[in-house]
Amino acid sequence: MIRYPLIAVAVLGLVACSPPAGGGDPASPEGPATEQASADQAPFTTRALSDLITERGAEAALGDLLAAPEDPRWQATLDGISDGDISWMASAAPLVPFFDGEAAESGFAAFAHALALEPVTVLSSVGPDGMASVCEPYPPEETAAKQTALMAVPDDSPVVALRDECLTLLSGEPT
Repeated sequence: MIRYPLIAVAVLGLVACSPPAGGGDPASPEGPATEQASADQAPFTTRALSDLITERGAEAALGDLLAAPEDPRWQATLDGISDGDISWMASAAPLVPFFDGEAAESGFAAFAHALALEPVTVLSSVGPDGMASVCEPYPPEETAAKQTALMAVPDDSPVVALRDECLTLLSGEPT
């Protein structure tokens, strides 16, 4: 009945033969790759987005975010905007003038989704040039919520003209 020491020896043998957690020796081929992989897995934050824009400029930063298909940094930005997170919208606002193609499609769609949550921030972020894309009555099931949120924007708000234009666009009336 000496099973426990035998099991302990087997476990210790497995542990001793396993590579260390954290990638092992940085000089080995496995070390830097593992460290790079964990650096790539760090969450992308509003601070990281702002730093990228500061370092590269808004147009180049947007190009970086869209260079690889389904870049998790771009997806994190879109998710933050769609969730109505004010800090994500403020951080992404410098990118808006450079939205084109895929960036325009996905970026404006994220802002449009956030319109019912944070209308003042959305309108401030996209400005007059984004109205046609953000204030579309699509999807139809979100239109009423967007209109209700916009009607709650006070008349003395700095975005009142954009609010009125957006309400007109959402109603489907010609402008």
